[in-house]
Amino acid sequence: MTVEGILFIIAIVTIIGFGLWHSWWHSKRIDKRSREILKDAQQRGMDEPPSLHPKIDVDVCIGSGSCVRDCPEQSVLGLISGRGHLVGAADCIGHGRCAAACPVDAISLVFGTARRGVDLPELAGDFETSVAGMYIAGELGGMGLIANAFEQAVQAMDAIADGLGDDENRNDDETAPLDVVVVGAGPAGLAGTLRAKELGLRCVCIDQNTWGGAVRNYPRAKIVMTRRIRVPLYGPVKLRRTSKEALLELWDSIVSLTGIDIRNETQLLGAKHNGAYFEIETNRGNFHARRILLAIGRRGTPRKLRVPGEDGFNVTTRLIDPERWAGLKILVVGGGDVAVESALTLAAQEGTQVTLAHRGSVINRPKAELRRRLAAAQDRDELTLLLKCSVTEIEPTRVHIRSGDEPIQALEIDQVFVMIGGQLPTQLLNTLGIRMVTKYGEK
Repeated sequence: MTVEGILFIIAIVTIIGFGLWHSWWHSKRIDKRSREILKDAQQRGMDEPPSLHPKIDVDVCIGSGSCVRDCPEQSVLGLISGRGHLVGAADCIGHGRCAAACPVDAISLVFGTARRGVDLPELAGDFETSVAGMYIAGELGGMGLIANAFEQAVQAMDAIADGLGDDENRNDDETAPLDVVVVGAGPAGLAGTLRAKELGLRCVCIDQNTWGGAVRNYPRAKIVMTRRIRVPLYGPVKLRRTSKEALLELWDSIVSLTGIDIRNETQLLGAKHNGAYFEIETNRGNFHARRILLAIGRRGTPRKLRVPGEDGFNVTTRLIDPERWAGLKILVVGGGDVAVESALTLAAQEGTQVTLAHRGSVINRPKAELRRRLAAAQDRDELTLLLKCSVTEIEPTRVHIRSGDEPIQALEIDQVFVMIGGQLPTQLLNTLGIRMVTKYGEK
C-alpha cells in the first residue's frame, strides 16, 4: 500500500472517530441537561403536565431527538439514556408537534397521568357533549393554543351544520330561533362564529367580557406563539412570533371585514332545551337557538381572596395597560407565571413601586426564565417579594397582610392585582347538564 493510501485511511479513520466522539459528547451533554431539567421540575413539584401532553413509549423510541428539536417550547422534552422523556412537564402546553415529528410513532398525545387525572367534559368524536345539540371547542375541552382552538372550533361547527342540514324547521325568518349561539369570543369562539357565517348559519357570539379571550388580557407586547391557520372568510394566516397588539389588530380587522355578530359583556346564565330549541338565558336578555357551541376556556372566572374590600375599585384581576400604573404603589398577589410576569412588567414602569405577595415559602411554579428575571429584579431592588403571607383586608389606600405568626402589617398601596388563577367552570357545566370525566393518561 502506498504512503498516500495509508494517509488516506488514517484521515478517514480520524474523521469517523472524531464524528463518533462528537456524537457521544453531544449525547452526554443533552443527557446531562435533560436530567438537570427533570430534577429541577421534581424538586419544584412541577413534574406533572397541566393537560394535553406527549406520552413516550421508551421501548419503541430510537432516540432520534426529532421530538426535542420540533417542540416550540424550550426545556419540555429531552433525551435520557438515549430515549425521549418529558422532562419539563409543567411547561408543556400541548403543541402536539412532537408526535408528528417522531419517525417511529413512539409518541401519543394523552390527557392526565396515572398519578393526576384531568377533569374534562365528556365529548363525542364530533365535539358534542352529553347534552344533545351542545358542543365544546378549545381549551375547555382540553385543547389549548390558538391554532388548535381554531381548527377544533371549525370542525365542531362543521358537525353542527351537518346536523342542521336536514332540519325542516330551519328558515331565515328573523323571529325564528338562531341556528347556533357561540359562547365565548376567544380564538375558538371567533373561529366557530366565522365558520358559521361561512356556512350560511344564523349565528350570534356572546362573551361575558370583550372578544379576544385570554390574549386581550396579556400584558402589552407579550409574545404569542402560534402556527399557520386558515381563518374562515379570511384565508390563511402565518403567525410564528407576534405581539399581542399585532394579533388583536389582525383579529379586529377580520371581525370588521366579516361583520360577524358579537355581543360583548353578555354572560351565559343557563340554557334549557324545550324539545325544539335551546332557551338561552343571559344577563342581557334571552336567545333561542337550535345548537350551542361552548368556547369559554377552562379558567372560567378568576379566583378570589375572599377578604373584605376585594370588590373595591382598586382591585383587579387583569393587567392590560402597564403604563397606566406608572408611578403608583402596586401589590400583585400570586406566585404563578401570570403574577410574576405582571409584577415584572409593572416594575419596569417608571416610578412604580411593586410588591409581589405569595402565600408559599418559595416562588417555584413559574418557568425558569421568569424565575431568573424575578431574582435579577430583586437584586436590582426593582420590586419587593413577600413570602408566606396572606392578604386579610383591602382598603382604598392600604392593604393588610399577615405573614406567618407575625402581627398584621398595613402596606400603603394604590392598586391591587389579584392573580391567583381561575376556576374551572364546573358549576356552569353542571347547570347545563354536561357530564364530566376524569382522564388518567388517556389518548
